[in-house]
Amino acid sequence: MRKLYFLDLKDKGLYRRHTTSATSKPRLDVESILNRMRFKSLIINHYFFGLTNPNLFIKILYRLKIIRLLNVFNIWFHSLKFKSIRDSIITVQYPFLNGKMAKLLQTLSKKNKIILIFHDYYTYNDKGMRNYEESIINSSNVIVVHSDAMEKEFNIEGFNKDMVKLKFFDYLNKYDTKKEVSKTNINIVFAGNLEKSLFINQLPEITQNSNLHFLLYGKERENLPINSQISYMGSFHNEDIENVEGNWGLVWDGDSVYTCEGRYGNYLRINAPFKLSLYLAMGIPVIVWSESAMAPYVRQLKLGVTVKSLKDVEAAITSLKDEELKEIQNSVHHYSKKVKSGQMLEEAVKKCLEIIDNE
Repeated sequence: MRKLYFLDLKDKGLYRRHTTSATSKPRLDVESILNRMRFKSLIINHYFFGLTNPNLFIKILYRLKIIRLLNVFNIWFHSLKFKSIRDSIITVQYPFLNGKMAKLLQTLSKKNKIILIFHDYYTYNDKGMRNYEESIINSSNVIVVHSDAMEKEFNIEGFNKDMVKLKFFDYLNKYDTKKEVSKTNINIVFAGNLEKSLFINQLPEITQNSNLHFLLYGKERENLPINSQISYMGSFHNEDIENVEGNWGLVWDGDSVYTCEGRYGNYLRINAPFKLSLYLAMGIPVIVWSESAMAPYVRQLKLGVTVKSLKDVEAAITSLKDEELKEIQNSVHHYSKKVKSGQMLEEAVKKCLEIIDNE
Protein backbone atom coordinates (compact mmCIF):
# COMPACT_ATOMS: atom_id res chain seq x y z
CA MET A 1 0.00 0.00 0.00
CA ARG A 2 1.37 3.41 -1.00
CA LYS A 3 2.20 5.90 1.75
CA LEU A 4 0.23 9.14 1.79
CA TYR A 5 1.85 12.55 2.26
CA PHE A 6 0.71 16.16 2.35
CA LEU A 7 3.33 18.71 1.29
CA ASP A 8 3.02 22.42 2.03
CA LEU A 9 5.02 25.56 2.55
CA LYS A 10 3.66 27.35 5.60
CA ASP A 11 4.13 30.77 7.16
CA LYS A 12 2.71 30.86 10.68
CA GLY A 13 3.13 34.62 10.90
CA LEU A 14 1.15 35.14 7.71
CA TYR A 15 -1.63 32.91 9.00
CA ARG A 16 -1.76 34.69 12.35
CA ARG A 17 -2.17 38.02 10.59
CA HIS A 18 -5.04 36.84 8.42
CA THR A 19 -7.48 35.30 10.88
CA THR A 20 -10.30 37.56 9.63
CA SER A 21 -9.83 36.82 5.91
CA ALA A 22 -9.86 33.83 3.57
CA THR A 23 -6.06 33.78 3.30
CA SER A 24 -5.27 31.09 5.86
CA LYS A 25 -8.37 29.08 6.73
CA PRO A 26 -8.94 27.24 3.41
CA ARG A 27 -5.35 25.99 3.39
CA LEU A 28 -5.34 25.03 7.07
CA ASP A 29 -8.66 23.22 6.67
CA VAL A 30 -7.24 21.21 3.76
CA GLU A 31 -4.34 20.14 5.95
CA SER A 32 -6.67 19.14 8.80
CA ILE A 33 -8.87 17.06 6.49
CA LEU A 34 -5.92 15.30 4.87
CA ASN A 35 -4.35 14.56 8.24
CA ARG A 36 -7.62 12.96 9.27
CA MET A 37 -7.39 10.85 6.09
CA ARG A 38 -3.95 9.68 7.27
CA PHE A 39 -1.84 11.88 5.02
CA LYS A 40 1.42 12.60 6.85
CA SER A 41 2.33 16.31 6.78
CA LEU A 42 5.62 17.40 5.24
CA ILE A 43 5.75 21.06 6.26
CA ILE A 44 8.41 23.53 5.14
CA ASN A 45 8.45 26.72 7.19
CA HIS A 46 8.70 29.99 5.30
CA TYR A 47 10.46 32.80 7.14
CA PHE A 48 9.20 36.36 7.60
CA PHE A 49 6.86 36.29 4.65
CA GLY A 50 5.00 39.62 4.42
CA LEU A 51 6.26 40.65 7.84
CA THR A 52 4.48 43.77 9.07
CA ASN A 53 6.36 46.49 10.98
CA PRO A 54 9.78 44.80 10.76
CA ASN A 55 12.54 46.09 13.02
CA LEU A 56 15.76 47.56 11.62
CA PHE A 57 17.60 44.22 11.69
CA ILE A 58 14.90 42.51 9.64
CA LYS A 59 14.80 45.44 7.21
CA ILE A 60 18.54 45.06 6.66
CA LEU A 61 18.13 41.34 6.03
CA TYR A 62 15.41 42.10 3.49
CA ARG A 63 17.58 44.72 1.79
CA LEU A 64 20.48 42.25 1.54
CA LYS A 65 18.10 39.55 0.30
CA ILE A 66 19.29 37.32 3.14
CA ILE A 67 15.77 36.16 3.99
CA ARG A 68 15.05 35.29 0.37
CA LEU A 69 18.25 33.22 0.23
CA LEU A 70 17.33 31.60 3.55
CA ASN A 71 13.99 30.48 2.14
CA VAL A 72 15.62 29.15 -1.05
CA PHE A 73 18.13 27.20 1.04
CA ASN A 74 15.33 25.94 3.28
CA ILE A 75 13.40 24.50 0.34
CA TRP A 76 16.59 22.98 -1.10
CA PHE A 77 17.43 21.41 2.27
CA HIS A 78 13.98 19.87 2.55
CA SER A 79 14.20 18.58 -1.01
CA LEU A 80 17.23 16.54 0.08
CA LYS A 81 15.25 15.17 3.02
CA PHE A 82 12.35 14.24 0.74
CA LYS A 83 14.55 12.45 -1.82
CA SER A 84 13.96 9.13 -0.10
CA ILE A 85 10.20 9.36 -0.69
CA ARG A 86 9.14 7.12 -3.55
CA ASP A 87 6.14 5.08 -4.67
CA SER A 88 3.93 7.32 -2.54
CA ILE A 89 1.00 9.67 -3.11
CA ILE A 90 1.72 13.32 -2.32
CA THR A 91 -1.01 15.97 -2.12
CA VAL A 92 -0.02 19.61 -2.71
CA GLN A 93 -1.97 22.88 -2.57
CA TYR A 94 -1.58 25.54 -5.25
CA PRO A 95 -0.77 28.48 -5.31
CA PHE A 96 2.55 28.14 -3.49
CA LEU A 97 3.92 30.70 -1.05
CA ASN A 98 7.24 30.45 -2.89
CA GLY A 99 7.83 29.75 -6.59
CA LYS A 100 10.74 27.42 -5.77
CA MET A 101 8.16 24.86 -4.65
CA ALA A 102 7.50 24.15 -8.34
CA LYS A 103 10.97 22.65 -8.79
CA LEU A 104 10.58 20.52 -5.66
CA LEU A 105 7.25 19.27 -6.97
CA GLN A 106 8.82 18.33 -10.31
CA THR A 107 11.51 16.35 -8.47
CA LEU A 108 9.01 14.49 -6.31
CA SER A 109 6.74 13.71 -9.27
CA LYS A 110 9.44 11.55 -10.89
CA LYS A 111 9.08 8.82 -8.27
CA ASN A 112 5.64 9.51 -6.79
CA LYS A 113 2.04 10.27 -7.72
CA ILE A 114 0.89 13.85 -7.21
CA ILE A 115 -2.58 15.16 -6.32
CA LEU A 116 -2.79 18.92 -6.92
CA ILE A 117 -5.49 20.94 -5.14
CA PHE A 118 -6.18 24.27 -6.85
CA HIS A 119 -7.26 27.25 -4.75
CA ASP A 120 -6.72 29.78 -7.54
CA TYR A 121 -6.15 29.49 -11.30
CA TYR A 122 -4.22 32.56 -12.45
CA THR A 123 -4.01 31.78 -16.18
CA TYR A 124 -7.73 32.56 -16.55
CA ASN A 125 -7.07 36.28 -15.97
CA ASP A 126 -3.35 36.41 -16.77
CA LYS A 127 -2.09 34.46 -19.80
CA GLY A 128 1.45 35.33 -18.72
CA MET A 129 1.06 32.70 -15.99
CA ARG A 130 0.24 29.91 -18.44
CA ASN A 131 3.71 28.38 -18.85
CA TYR A 132 4.36 28.43 -15.12
CA GLU A 133 1.03 26.81 -14.27
CA GLU A 134 1.45 24.32 -17.12
CA SER A 135 4.74 23.13 -15.62
CA ILE A 136 3.05 22.60 -12.26
CA ILE A 137 0.04 20.84 -13.78
CA ASN A 138 2.33 18.58 -15.82
CA SER A 139 3.97 17.47 -12.56
CA SER A 140 0.66 16.15 -11.25
CA ASN A 141 -1.37 13.01 -11.87
CA VAL A 142 -4.79 14.22 -10.71
CA ILE A 143 -6.06 17.76 -10.17
CA VAL A 144 -8.83 18.87 -7.82
CA VAL A 145 -10.60 21.75 -9.57
CA HIS A 146 -13.56 23.79 -8.36
CA SER A 147 -16.22 23.39 -11.00
CA ASP A 148 -17.31 22.14 -14.42
CA ALA A 149 -16.39 25.57 -15.77
CA MET A 150 -12.85 25.41 -14.35
CA GLU A 151 -12.36 21.94 -15.80
CA LYS A 152 -13.49 23.27 -19.20
CA GLU A 153 -10.97 26.13 -18.98
CA PHE A 154 -8.17 23.68 -18.20
CA ASN A 155 -9.13 21.64 -21.26
CA ILE A 156 -9.26 24.76 -23.45
CA GLU A 157 -5.67 25.52 -22.41
CA GLY A 158 -4.67 21.95 -23.27
CA PHE A 159 -4.19 20.78 -19.67
CA ASN A 160 -5.48 17.27 -20.27
CA LYS A 161 -5.07 15.73 -16.85
CA ASP A 162 -7.48 13.64 -14.81
CA MET A 163 -9.62 16.08 -12.84
CA VAL A 164 -12.00 15.77 -9.90
CA LYS A 165 -14.49 18.55 -9.17
CA LEU A 166 -14.76 19.79 -5.60
CA LYS A 167 -17.96 21.87 -6.16
CA PHE A 168 -17.09 24.14 -3.23
CA PHE A 169 -14.66 24.21 -0.32
CA ASP A 170 -15.18 22.95 3.19
CA TYR A 171 -15.35 25.29 6.17
CA LEU A 172 -14.41 23.33 9.28
CA ASN A 173 -16.35 24.61 12.26
CA LYS A 174 -18.24 23.39 15.33
CA TYR A 175 -20.97 26.01 15.07
CA ASP A 176 -24.24 24.05 15.10
CA THR A 177 -27.22 26.40 14.91
CA LYS A 178 -29.84 25.82 12.23
CA LYS A 179 -31.13 29.20 11.07
CA GLU A 180 -34.61 29.80 9.72
CA VAL A 181 -34.78 30.88 6.09
CA SER A 182 -36.94 33.94 5.53
CA LYS A 183 -38.46 35.47 2.41
CA THR A 184 -39.96 38.49 4.14
CA ASN A 185 -37.28 39.71 6.57
CA ILE A 186 -34.35 39.55 4.13
CA ASN A 187 -31.03 40.31 5.85
CA ILE A 188 -28.20 39.70 3.38
CA VAL A 189 -24.66 39.04 4.63
CA PHE A 190 -21.72 40.07 2.48
CA ALA A 191 -18.39 39.07 4.04
CA GLY A 192 -15.20 39.81 2.17
CA ASN A 193 -12.75 42.38 0.91
CA LEU A 194 -14.83 45.55 1.00
CA GLU A 195 -12.01 47.56 -0.58
CA LYS A 196 -12.17 45.71 -3.90
CA SER A 197 -15.94 45.06 -3.83
CA LEU A 198 -16.86 48.28 -5.61
CA PHE A 199 -20.41 47.12 -6.37
CA ILE A 200 -21.15 48.06 -2.74
CA ASN A 201 -21.11 51.70 -3.83
CA GLN A 202 -24.24 51.04 -5.92
CA LEU A 203 -26.22 49.18 -3.25
CA PRO A 204 -28.37 52.27 -2.43
CA GLU A 205 -29.71 52.10 -6.00
CA ILE A 206 -31.31 48.69 -5.41
CA THR A 207 -32.35 49.05 -1.78
CA GLN A 208 -34.70 51.99 -2.44
CA ASN A 209 -38.32 50.91 -2.05
CA SER A 210 -37.26 47.38 -1.09
CA ASN A 211 -37.26 45.20 2.01
CA LEU A 212 -33.61 44.27 1.59
CA HIS A 213 -31.07 44.92 4.34
CA PHE A 214 -27.36 44.39 3.61
CA LEU A 215 -24.93 43.52 6.42
CA LEU A 216 -21.31 44.22 5.40
CA TYR A 217 -18.49 42.35 7.15
CA GLY A 218 -14.80 42.95 6.54
CA LYS A 219 -12.06 45.50 7.03
CA GLU A 220 -13.67 48.92 7.03
CA ARG A 221 -12.95 51.25 4.13
CA GLU A 222 -13.74 54.88 3.49
CA ASN A 223 -17.03 56.03 1.97
CA LEU A 224 -19.13 52.95 2.62
CA PRO A 225 -22.72 53.85 1.62
CA ILE A 226 -24.20 53.28 5.07
CA ASN A 227 -27.91 53.99 5.55
CA SER A 228 -30.96 52.41 7.18
CA GLN A 229 -30.72 49.42 4.82
CA ILE A 230 -26.95 49.04 4.56
CA SER A 231 -25.01 48.39 7.76
CA TYR A 232 -21.30 47.97 8.41
CA MET A 233 -20.94 45.15 10.95
CA GLY A 234 -17.16 45.04 11.48
CA SER A 235 -14.94 42.01 11.01
CA PHE A 236 -14.84 38.62 12.72
CA HIS A 237 -12.36 35.81 13.33
CA ASN A 238 -12.86 33.16 10.68
CA GLU A 239 -13.57 30.55 13.37
CA ASP A 240 -16.07 32.71 15.27
CA ILE A 241 -19.05 32.64 12.92
CA GLU A 242 -21.75 31.91 15.48
CA ASN A 243 -22.71 35.55 16.00
CA VAL A 244 -22.54 36.69 12.38
CA GLU A 245 -25.99 38.07 11.61
CA GLY A 246 -28.10 37.56 8.51
CA ASN A 247 -30.30 34.91 6.90
CA TRP A 248 -29.04 35.02 3.27
CA GLY A 249 -25.43 35.12 2.04
CA LEU A 250 -24.31 37.08 -1.02
CA VAL A 251 -21.61 35.83 -3.40
CA TRP A 252 -20.89 38.75 -5.75
CA ASP A 253 -17.91 40.65 -7.11
CA GLY A 254 -16.92 43.41 -9.50
CA ASP A 255 -17.89 47.02 -9.94
CA SER A 256 -21.63 46.72 -10.59
CA VAL A 257 -24.79 45.55 -8.85
CA TYR A 258 -26.32 44.83 -12.26
CA THR A 259 -23.88 42.10 -13.28
CA CYS A 260 -20.54 40.65 -12.19
CA GLU A 261 -17.94 42.25 -14.42
CA GLY A 262 -14.29 43.17 -14.53
CA ARG A 263 -11.35 41.02 -13.45
CA TYR A 264 -12.88 39.97 -10.13
CA GLY A 265 -16.44 39.56 -11.33
CA ASN A 266 -15.45 37.56 -14.38
CA TYR A 267 -13.42 35.14 -12.23
CA LEU A 268 -16.68 33.99 -10.64
CA ARG A 269 -17.38 32.18 -13.93
CA ILE A 270 -14.96 29.41 -12.89
CA ASN A 271 -14.22 29.94 -9.20
CA ALA A 272 -15.67 28.55 -5.96
CA PRO A 273 -15.48 31.56 -3.59
CA PHE A 274 -14.70 30.65 0.00
CA LYS A 275 -17.46 32.98 1.21
CA LEU A 276 -20.02 30.54 -0.22
CA SER A 277 -18.61 27.89 2.13
CA LEU A 278 -18.77 30.37 5.00
CA TYR A 279 -22.47 31.00 4.40
CA LEU A 280 -23.23 27.27 4.21
CA ALA A 281 -21.31 26.73 7.45
CA MET A 282 -23.50 29.45 8.98
CA GLY A 283 -26.55 27.51 7.81
CA ILE A 284 -27.93 30.21 5.49
CA PRO A 285 -28.87 29.98 1.79
CA VAL A 286 -26.85 31.83 -0.83
CA ILE A 287 -27.49 34.39 -3.56
CA VAL A 288 -25.17 33.93 -6.55
CA TRP A 289 -24.74 35.40 -10.02
CA SER A 290 -26.62 33.29 -12.58
CA GLU A 291 -23.54 33.12 -14.85
CA SER A 292 -21.15 32.03 -12.11
CA ALA A 293 -19.61 28.58 -11.75
CA MET A 294 -21.55 28.09 -8.53
CA ALA A 295 -24.97 28.81 -10.09
CA PRO A 296 -25.52 25.24 -11.43
CA TYR A 297 -24.71 23.78 -8.00
CA VAL A 298 -26.97 26.26 -6.22
CA ARG A 299 -29.83 25.33 -8.55
CA GLN A 300 -29.24 21.56 -8.58
CA LEU A 301 -28.58 21.22 -4.85
CA LYS A 302 -31.23 23.82 -3.89
CA LEU A 303 -28.85 25.99 -1.88
CA GLY A 304 -30.45 29.37 -2.59
CA VAL A 305 -31.26 31.57 -5.59
CA THR A 306 -29.43 32.69 -8.72
CA VAL A 307 -29.89 36.17 -10.20
CA LYS A 308 -28.60 38.12 -13.19
CA SER A 309 -28.64 41.36 -11.22
CA LEU A 310 -28.87 42.31 -7.57
CA LYS A 311 -31.98 44.32 -8.44
CA ASP A 312 -33.66 40.90 -8.95
CA VAL A 313 -32.83 39.55 -5.48
CA GLU A 314 -36.00 40.55 -3.66
CA ALA A 315 -38.26 39.18 -6.40
CA ALA A 316 -36.29 35.93 -6.59
CA ILE A 317 -36.65 35.33 -2.85
CA THR A 318 -40.23 36.53 -2.29
CA SER A 319 -41.49 34.50 -5.27
CA LEU A 320 -40.32 31.24 -3.68
CA LYS A 321 -43.17 28.94 -2.72
CA ASP A 322 -43.28 27.67 0.85
CA GLU A 323 -42.32 24.15 -0.25
CA GLU A 324 -39.37 25.54 -2.23
CA LEU A 325 -38.20 27.51 0.78
CA LYS A 326 -38.45 24.37 2.91
CA GLU A 327 -36.41 22.40 0.37
CA ILE A 328 -33.73 25.11 0.41
CA GLN A 329 -33.60 25.13 4.19
CA ASN A 330 -33.26 21.33 4.37
CA SER A 331 -30.59 21.23 1.67
CA VAL A 332 -28.59 24.05 3.24
CA HIS A 333 -28.72 22.26 6.58
CA HIS A 334 -27.47 19.05 4.91
CA TYR A 335 -24.55 20.75 3.13
CA SER A 336 -23.78 22.85 6.18
CA LYS A 337 -22.97 19.65 8.04
CA LYS A 338 -20.87 18.42 5.11
CA VAL A 339 -18.68 21.51 4.78
CA LYS A 340 -18.23 21.84 8.55
CA SER A 341 -17.00 18.25 8.77
CA GLY A 342 -14.76 18.33 5.67
CA GLN A 343 -16.74 15.90 3.53
CA MET A 344 -16.45 17.86 0.26
CA LEU A 345 -12.67 17.53 0.06
CA GLU A 346 -12.67 14.06 1.58
CA GLU A 347 -14.97 12.79 -1.17
CA ALA A 348 -12.88 14.51 -3.86
CA VAL A 349 -9.58 13.10 -2.58
CA LYS A 350 -11.04 9.59 -2.37
CA LYS A 351 -11.95 9.89 -6.08
CA CYS A 352 -8.39 11.03 -6.81
CA LEU A 353 -7.00 7.98 -5.01
CA GLU A 354 -9.29 5.71 -7.02
CA ILE A 355 -8.04 7.25 -10.27
CA ILE A 356 -4.42 6.73 -9.25
CA ASP A 357 -5.08 3.15 -8.16
CA ASN A 358 -6.64 2.40 -11.55
CA GLU A 359 -3.81 3.87 -13.63
